[in-house]
Amino acid sequence: MYELTVFLRRQDNLITEMGVMSPKKTNRWVALASMVQYNMKHEPKIVSYISQRCEERNVAVPPVLTESWWTLVYAMAPGIERIKQTFAELQHRLLFVNEQRVYIENLLTDMVILYDLRFIEDAEFDDLPTSSNIHFGDWYILKQTMIDFILDQGSRAKAHFEALDDDEKIEVVKQVARFAVSTIEGLQGIKAERTARNDVADDDAPPCMSHELVAIKPAKFVSDVLEPHRARLLKNDWSEDDIYAIEEEHHDLVKAYKNEPRIKAIIDKLDHKSDFNESWDHWAMCGS
Repeated sequence: MYELTVFLRRQDNLITEMGVMSPKKTNRWVALASMVQYNMKHEPKIVSYISQRCEERNVAVPPVLTESWWTLVYAMAPGIERIKQTFAELQHRLLFVNEQRVYIENLLTDMVILYDLRFIEDAEFDDLPTSSNIHFGDWYILKQTMIDFILDQGSRAKAHFEALDDDEKIEVVKQVARFAVSTIEGLQGIKAERTARNDVADDDAPPCMSHELVAIKPAKFVSDVLEPHRARLLKNDWSEDDIYAIEEEHHDLVKAYKNEPRIKAIIDKLDHKSDFNESWDHWAMCGS
């Protein structure tokens, strides 16, 4: 991908003809997604231009774009686009750390569903013929499922894939599966919580949004949210009464959610995309 991008960005005649330049390669998912979309959209012109250049002499040799290469581009594009969406959302300045965790968890779920990945621990895996699936680490995918996914990416993807011989098709399926699994395993290692030294923190950030807090029973709120932070709060001039007041406020919130339909209706509309003010303004307006 990088070699093609560098080549295309140096072709002034092609840029003039198309009226657009290939996006610049960086190490960001947003840039990668733009490059992939550009290549798919302009595939016919790119292929034609490279073919012409190959016939010329005394020119830089263009990259070789095989049927396998194009198949991989089309098969990986949906996953790259979904990752781009999440990383763009994570750049929002008003996101809390625990909200960032939800975005990553949703991305993981969507990637698993998108590529139909399954845990090897599933009971059905032991009953499957070895030739029917591909597995990496803790995950496996049915070969036919991946083939169907590739064919669903459009007529160009279908044409590229069907131009491959049987061994090449299996290799492409393996590479797409490897991309999906390695991406998911990498995302599982992401942790938004950091220490003062910017190392990965052992503990998750405590919930701070009303729709998260009403789902926690008072006793668990005390043991899992307040107690782990009690020493730090006391060290920062909080008194025991101040901390107990937080406990009481949580109890009042849970009680209101349970007994007041209007409060429940408002909170039930909130999710990880709601900002902090939206989460708590209703509470202030109710005089609580």
